[in-house]
Amino acid sequence: MRFNTIYGVAKECSTELRPSIKTVEETIKSVVGPVKDKFHLVPDEILRHTNTDQDHHCVGHPTPVANITTLSEMAVRIYTKCEPVVEQNVAYAWRKVKQTPVFHRVANVVASKAAICTKKYNDVVIGVAEKSSKVSVYTLLLVHK
Repeated sequence: MRFNTIYGVAKECSTELRPSIKTVEETIKSVVGPVKDKFHLVPDEILRHTNTDQDHHCVGHPTPVANITTLSEMAVRIYTKCEPVVEQNVAYAWRKVKQTPVFHRVANVVASKAAICTKKYNDVVIGVAEKSSKVSVYTLLLVHK
């Protein structure tokens, strides 16, 4: 939630970057939107599949394995369809962002802040792991280059 607030303030204050930010946001929405639309009904589909699978089981006619499309198969198909479009749009957005003169200064500031936050996060994760907390199993260390 805090990031959204900071992002909103930064977006309002960056008059020179506003067109580039808008282009990047629109590109991301055009890429992520169809994927989101495709997957937002997945839980209902899983429930329907489970229900029909149970119906067939009760009747004594199991569903043929060849007719069952798993979620991972659907994700792979969508990924292979969307990947080229995503790569093209990301490359286009990156070229547009790099054309703005303020980008390099902003990138340097953001990169240095990200490095500091990454180090603090990693220190906290290491401290929690040393205390052998159950939460440490689910946390990952971040690597920055």
